[in-house]
Amino acid sequence: MYRNFKPVSKSDLDREMLKFTLSLHNNRLISEQTIDTILTDMDKFISEKFICYIQTQLQDALQDLLTPQQNETMQLVLEDSKHIFSSFSTQDRRFSEYAKKSFFVPPDKFPLGLAEVFNEATGQQEEKEVFASYVPLTDSLKVFLEKPEVYKMMKNHHDKLLEEKDVLSNIVQGEVWQKKYHDPTKESYPIITFLTILKFETR
Repeated sequence: MYRNFKPVSKSDLDREMLKFTLSLHNNRLISEQTIDTILTDMDKFISEKFICYIQTQLQDALQDLLTPQQNETMQLVLEDSKHIFSSFSTQDRRFSEYAKKSFFVPPDKFPLGLAEVFNEATGQQEEKEVFASYVPLTDSLKVFLEKPEVYKMMKNHHDKLLEEKDVLSNIVQGEVWQKKYHDPTKESYPIITFLTILKFETR
């Protein structure tokens, strides 16, 4: 008798790989180079060891049960699974996947001017155009609010705050907000955004 078996699709695997690689990128102690190494070693282990192990186990268990055609089909499926995470193998590929799934918003660039940099190849100082990268707040909010159920959760929280009459714990419960921004006749509502400005220096 088979144990409880839950079918897993390629999209299920991709979702788990998204979660795994994003957790690596979110860890400030792990560099991009280390992430590449982790995923390269994982791919090598899967393709050279794990799939081969599964092939051996299946052949030993099913060698008298499968027709030559069925055995060939099984081998092709396993062969195709050797590099199943290839779309996450490099930084460019990963961030392309993140952008498709709205986990990453590519930054815009604008020029800051020219700066002198040392060219190791020529041994001379050269002028190079310097850019700053930024992600427009509207792009970040758009991606965030397009996530399933996010807007609904925010709206429910907003409405629940308005129902509280005894304890004021949020700006939307205040008199100014009620008079100036709150309109119960509309389905939409203003979203409060707290902006934190971090000063930084470049060199």
